[in-house]
Order: sequence, then C-alpha cells, then structure tokens
Amino acid sequence: MAVFARRLFSIIFVGNHNPSILTHDFLSSHEVIPMAVEPFLSLSKSNQPFTNFMGSPLVSSISYGTVSLMVSENRFQIIDEQPGTDIRTSPILAITRKYFGTLLKYTPLTLGGMNIGGDVDFESAKGIDEFTENVLQVETVSRAVGSKDIRMGMDVTFPWQKGVFELRLSMPKDRALYKASVNFNYEFPFDSMDSFLAQLDLAPVLADKSREILSSLDVT
Repeated sequence: MAVFARRLFSIIFVGNHNPSILTHDFLSSHEVIPMAVEPFLSLSKSNQPFTNFMGSPLVSSISYGTVSLMVSENRFQIIDEQPGTDIRTSPILAITRKYFGTLLKYTPLTLGGMNIGGDVDFESAKGIDEFTENVLQVETVSRAVGSKDIRMGMDVTFPWQKGVFELRLSMPKDRALYKASVNFNYEFPFDSMDSFLAQLDLAPVLADKSREILSSLDVT
C-alpha cells in the first residue's frame, strides 16, 4: 500500500522584483497578510508577528510559521507548508493576488508556476521495489546497467491548460527509507497581469489532477 502526504504548496513568479520591500511593515500596512486566519492570527497575538526575517538588496525572506515568502531580483516565491489543508483555502493564493494584483500590478513578469510537493510512503522495501518495477518499467535499464537492485525516478511533462504540467518522482538512495518524493508543477507564461493571476484559480484543478495521477499509480 502506498500513501501520499502533501508537504507543501507553492507559487513562483519569475520576473524583475524588488527584494527590499519585503518586510512585515510593508505587508501588514497594505493588508497583504490576512491577519484574521492562521498562522497569522496566532502570531499577531505574540510579541513578534513573524517567525523569521532576512533582508538585503539582493534577496529578502520572511516566515509566518508554516507560510513563507522569498523575493530575489528575479524570483518571487511563497510557500504554504500546512500539511493536509485544502489548497482551496490556502492563504498564499489571496496573498499573491493582493501582492501583484493591487500593489505591484506593473511588475515585469515572464513565467509563473504552482507546485504541489509531498512524499509517497510505502509499508516495506518490497512495496517500494514493486512500485518501481511495475510503474517505472525498470527491466530494460536493469539489463543495461547489469544490476537488478535499482530504483528509478521519473520526469514527465505534457501540455496542460495554458502551460506545461510536470510530474517529478524521485526514489530514495537510502534503502532503509520506504518513501519517494513527488512534485507536481504547473508552469505558465506571462500574458497580462489579470490573465496571469487568473491562473491561480486553477490551484484546485491542479490538486485534483495530481490526485488523479497518483490514483492511477495505485497511490492513495
């Protein structure tokens, strides 16, 4: 039996960014952070409303418990590491829409992406080896390298919606680990800010597509 556990949901926008503005004062004064929901609500009642901050002209990052933002000169990334939560209710969707849709709507962007990452856990070494053999078809490679004790990963890309969907499956090197890392990534090109942000509406569809793929691989 193989079971998937989501570790993170992230959004990435590639373009020309200004790292120096990423501070708690900027985010809170412009109401980018939804202080009425977790994890921001609990932190707002403490002496310091964020858990970590690093700022410089080249890269800045700030964390609010399980939610973190990072801005470099060419990359904006926001991550939600709340396990098991419904992506539809993730606060990073509203934060990104506010950050770019209202405050920085003229930011020159080129590419966007949403990522769902997690682990597939197996009951035993036999389970992970059977999964590798049955799903990844290792027989040909096994003959080529002259060993049957192999575990293969997989990268699959295909057109999806207005961009490209990528599935990346990595198998552990340590034979004592009965798990595999899985990432689902949807990349889309920039057209206009409105159409760019509209791609975030596909987050639930991305989650459903990811679950559909896992189910086809006998992962619950």
